Amino acid sequence: MTTDTAELTCTQDGCPFPDEQQCLEGFDDFVGCPFTKKAALDVGPNGETFDPTGDADVDDDVDDVDDDEYASIPGSPSANLLELGGGLAFSMEDVTEFLEREAGTIVLIAGPVGSGKTTLVVELYARFLYGPFAGATFSGSETLRALDSRHFPALEKSGGVSPTTTRTSDEDLRLLHLRLNAGGSDHNLLFSDVRGEFFENVIDGESVQREIPLVRRVDRCLIVVDGERAANPRQRDAVFTEARQLAGGLRSALSAGTPVAVLCTKWDLVESKRQESVRFEAERIASFAAGDSHEPIVLTLSVRPGPPASDITGLVEVLDWLRASSGAEQDNLGLTYTPPSTGRHFLKEPGSA
Repeated sequence: MTTDTAELTCTQDGCPFPDEQQCLEGFDDFVGCPFTKKAALDVGPNGETFDPTGDADVDDDVDDVDDDEYASIPGSPSANLLELGGGLAFSMEDVTEFLEREAGTIVLIAGPVGSGKTTLVVELYARFLYGPFAGATFSGSETLRALDSRHFPALEKSGGVSPTTTRTSDEDLRLLHLRLNAGGSDHNLLFSDVRGEFFENVIDGESVQREIPLVRRVDRCLIVVDGERAANPRQRDAVFTEARQLAGGLRSALSAGTPVAVLCTKWDLVESKRQESVRFEAERIASFAAGDSHEPIVLTLSVRPGPPASDITGLVEVLDWLRASSGAEQDNLGLTYTPPSTGRHFLKEPGSA
């Protein structure tokens, strides 16, 4: 049975689909977007009707039970239910309102197109779908739908043959939220989700404040270097020249004392014989970016490794650095996480074989 886009509707507020045949989440295949659904019941080969979304199976006659009544049911887990929140990516106005209610760390993830900025946030979220991670547990998100839609292309049910991350399509600055709990205390992380073109404009000399209005409010900054490109002799010089220009622009715009680290992504694609030289160049960029305020920090990351590398590496270290209250607090790097040995397990949903 095929589905024509005329039969689809979108459940996401503000999406121009289907009127303009454009998807707010950037899906060219509208059927693949997690927010689209059939506008009417399908008709089977024998004339029977069914609802592909499953809504028709809901029993409307079930008595309403409020939370207090549910909590009184023997064995009810309601005392342990998580308030997930769950909207779209934050605008700057949303962030301002949120920070009036709760404390949080704003993280600027800066790098050119395709360097792995959104993938970092998506894979952090994905790891918490499997349970406690890096000494913390997932405690909810105010942007859960945005995280879930960005995670969807890396799932087996997306129909893809390899995990991907949809490129950030928002024309204005957006942020993604994770609330983590460690030791009984919540910690809010607010990650920038900015198109790489804005950072490429900064590299070309445009004003950071104009391109990234968030910059003065940032608590931590990650300058992302594409490890695959950095390890390529033909692209190496251009990659590190761009990183240094980006670091220079950010250094002049960030508030004094803001911790900055250089993050080399796709580390599994850097041949072992080239890792030392790539790290050396990254350390030079980190020293320039940190100035006299902080110790230079270089982090490496591999979150979607293919054979022969099968282990996710670096995610714990990144999270520990983001949660540290100062650049000097690096004693806990590398704790608690042993990645599954099944290789590309992120193509499977949690709990699947």
